[in-house]
Amino acid sequence: MRDNQWLRSRLDQIWSEYYPDVPKTENVIIHFSKRCRSRLGSIRLVDERVSEIRINGLLKEKDMPDIVCEAVIAHELTHYVHGFGSRRPQLYKYPHRGGVVAREMIRRGLGESHYAAKDWINTNWLEFYGEKMKQRNA
Repeated sequence: MRDNQWLRSRLDQIWSEYYPDVPKTENVIIHFSKRCRSRLGSIRLVDERVSEIRINGLLKEKDMPDIVCEAVIAHELTHYVHGFGSRRPQLYKYPHRGGVVAREMIRRGLGESHYAAKDWINTNWLEFYGEKMKQRNA
């Protein structure tokens, strides 16, 4: 099963491979949080020194495809780059409007990951979520 150390390693690898031009303006922490039906990840500026990325706890499940986890991490890192959840200049008024996240991920070579994850989520997420919640409550 994935853990917070795995997340940190994946964030570092994605950052160095796809976002090497982006300096860290604060400490970026990443961890699994609660299981949610509708939110796979989020980022927030905790204080002037710390940005926090939270990843849906369901993404640590062994039957969750790695590509989905990696795309969610890259998605949140893109928000960081755009000035959401970081001290970086905010590049857009809204974090998602107009496909700005997808365009950034494509520009950085993450388009295939973005679309593969989106396809898996659109096809499988609700059933996956329902099954995991049923197992948890059994």
